[in-house]
Amino acid sequence: MPDIAQPRAFIASIGKRENSQFSASDRLAHEIRSARSVQCVRIFKACIDGADYLLTYMPPGSTCPTYQADECKLQVDVRSDAFQSICTDSTNDDPIAAVIKLKEGCTWQVEHWAAQLAMLNLEAKESIRRERVIFETWFSFPLGRSVYLFAYMQPSHFLPKSKDDLSQLEVDAIHAEFKLTWDKTIKIPVRLLA
Repeated sequence: MPDIAQPRAFIASIGKRENSQFSASDRLAHEIRSARSVQCVRIFKACIDGADYLLTYMPPGSTCPTYQADECKLQVDVRSDAFQSICTDSTNDDPIAAVIKLKEGCTWQVEHWAAQLAMLNLEAKESIRRERVIFETWFSFPLGRSVYLFAYMQPSHFLPKSKDDLSQLEVDAIHAEFKLTWDKTIKIPVRLLA
């Protein structure tokens, strides 16, 4: 049974799911309606290696029975979780999601990066606060022979702007170094659906 105290994410292929009773467009519409009925669950659509996928983000404490269906879904691993606060205010900015492909041979660095961020959790929270982000969660998942990251962020224009003269945090340097493992030749479009 999954730990609902942790954020969760699911990846599902729109056109290739098994045990489907409906067409891809019907399933997509059903999932979006289901997500809208559950506070803070978000669904994004991403095109990865030429195929369309749904990326579903579920915050800590959320449950959604539609995600227990017998369809082919890949639950992804939480890699970093920096929550400033549990804020469900609908006046916050739209959430931001990104999907990033890692360069070949860099998979082991995900574990190293996640472990460093976990040790520097307070700094990670301060770093995202400076960026006017309420919380930020990173997941990793394999597709075929490649490994991807799924990042979910909730910005808020209500957070105060940071002063320009703040010193750089150690966690920012670690994250900048980890970005060298990202395949920046690949742009993966991600669009919020619900």
